[in-house]
Amino acid sequence: MSSRILLSCRESYQVLSDYLDGELGAVDRLWLRGHLMMCGKCRTYFEQFRRVHQLAGRPQPEDLPADFEEVMAEVLRRWKDHDSQFLKKPADPWDEER
Repeated sequence: MSSRILLSCRESYQVLSDYLDGELGAVDRLWLRGHLMMCGKCRTYFEQFRRVHQLAGRPQPEDLPADFEEVMAEVLRRWKDHDSQFLKKPADPWDEER
């Protein structure tokens, strides 16, 4: 990710994986740390995301079931076919600009 100033909660949660993988630039890393100090909503999300990230690790292709690609393709197909059902999802807590 190129170095730039993050502007919102939405942008901060979109870079959490890069942050945890050590792939975030210095400016964004500092901004994210500051944002997490000031924003309880993002801090809570980060702690939950970090736990999942630690538990999941980085699976290697050989760790995945043999039919993984087939199953994921079916999941995506069904999601696209029923997209209208997903339009009524819960409110995104990061829709509020800060």
